Amino acid sequence: MQTVNLAYQKDLGPHLNIQEASWFWVTMEYFGDEIFPVLTGHLFCCNIPEWAWDIGWGARDEYDLLPVSLGHYMWQFGQYLTLGFNAYKYFRKVGDVPLTVFEVHELFPDADPIFTGDSADAMNYRPDDEKDM
Repeated sequence: MQTVNLAYQKDLGPHLNIQEASWFWVTMEYFGDEIFPVLTGHLFCCNIPEWAWDIGWGARDEYDLLPVSLGHYMWQFGQYLTLGFNAYKYFRKVGDVPLTVFEVHELFPDADPIFTGDSADAMNYRPDDEKDM
């Protein structure tokens, strides 16, 4: 199964990233991105209770934090599941299709400003208006 994602890299600019993986890993990635956080109420990613960071063992570090704590393990567990059981390891890159800023505007009207050239980081990749019109 192939997936297509809109991506941005400084050397390539906006482009379509084409990857291939089995349907199982595509499903696991979707589960981690969309379903797991909603099922748990974001408990394991961004809503870890403050008290969980105080339940731990071992010596505190120079910032008076417990490096080994329940909060740390909850966060690690959440990251593992949010990444879809590390599904990204099973995706193989097929290729890239470069896009102009105008193509991004046309194909993805709600795209993030970094893709459309409206961001300060993307200003170097904005094509000349005279040539493209």
